[in-house]
Amino acid sequence: MTTELVDRAAGVAAFRQGRSLCIRLRGPLDPAAARAVAGLIHGGGDAVRLRLECSALSALEPTAARTMAHALLAWARRGADRSVEILNLDARLRRQLAWHPLRAFVGPDELLFLDPDREGLTGLAPSRH
Repeated sequence: MTTELVDRAAGVAAFRQGRSLCIRLRGPLDPAAARAVAGLIHGGGDAVRLRLECSALSALEPTAARTMAHALLAWARRGADRSVEILNLDARLRRQLAWHPLRAFVGPDELLFLDPDREGLTGLAPSRH
């Protein structure tokens, strides 16, 4: 089964084929657009592969990043066989604070937990706890 959704106003395009879900983000990602994308992710049903294509993403607001991180983690927890890929994210966006909640999905260090009460947050250390 193949499904497709394009919302130019929100800057989101989604394509579903079989058990794969691909979402393409374009322009700035604000909280409203992030909630729309989270809804698509939540509605992913039996998909086991989720790909976010970010080459056309121009900005990422902190609240939107948190919304996306929450949606991706919730989706990944629904099954041990699920995988998430974030592709072609601009290096400038990766350096922004707003990106930090999503590092678990792109960083080689698999940052899964960050203790906000820890002193000296200048050097983020990965933790698997």
